[in-house]
Amino acid sequence: MTRDFAAALEDNGVAESPVGTSQGRGAFRRFKELVHDAGLAGRWQTFREGRFRRIALDWRSEKGIEVDTNT
Repeated sequence: MTRDFAAALEDNGVAESPVGTSQGRGAFRRFKELVHDAGLAGRWQTFREGRFRRIALDWRSEKGIEVDTNT
């Protein structure tokens, strides 16, 4: 998810940064620090929430669970 976010950004230093695509111990902490320092915390939160929502909706669809998504 962090790679997708970094790739979706334009000219902000996150996509080009090795932290934006790093893995291993502490990678997410470094990513969050970079996003915060770049002033992108709000955009990251919106992106993350949207991605989790899509994951949940896809899961319920696969399970045949009907949910009112208008709320």
